[in-house]
Amino acid sequence: MEFSTLQKYKDFLREISESSGVKNVHSLPKIEKIVLSFNLGSSGNDKKFVESVFTDMVCVSGSIPVIKNAKFSDANFKIRDGQPVSILATLRGKKLFYFLDMLIYGALPRIRDFRGLRDSFDFGGNFTFTISGQSSVMYESNFSQDLNINIVISNSNPTISKKLLSSISVPFVS
Repeated sequence: MEFSTLQKYKDFLREISESSGVKNVHSLPKIEKIVLSFNLGSSGNDKKFVESVFTDMVCVSGSIPVIKNAKFSDANFKIRDGQPVSILATLRGKKLFYFLDMLIYGALPRIRDFRGLRDSFDFGGNFTFTISGQSSVMYESNFSQDLNINIVISNSNPTISKKLLSSISVPFVS
């Protein structure tokens, strides 16, 4: 099964290699991985909450996430040493393009008053954004939290990364 974003991605790579005259395929920009993260904050003490977030992350990402624990205590943030702080899932390969299809064509159009994503790229060309209320958009759940999504792109800069993501139909604010 070929995903539509994967086909658009291959077409973009073919087009950019022909237009720029690049002979080495490894010097082209490449979507390496997508990192999904969910910050638990001070509610990491509640085991039922952590378990429900864990199952939601499994349903959203299609892979088993990792629970990250605090390395030291901090009274200002009400966090103790060893307490769960965040849940991460890393997507590569087919799961990456399946998630992009689900995000671009399923989840983002369902967001109320959605006008597009801001182009928040870092100097390396990586793209980061947050979906508020990811549970209600991507998967039916009892609570609504923020999901942080980071698309890691290698061999790129912000302008090439924006062209790459625009070619696979990621909606940006104009």
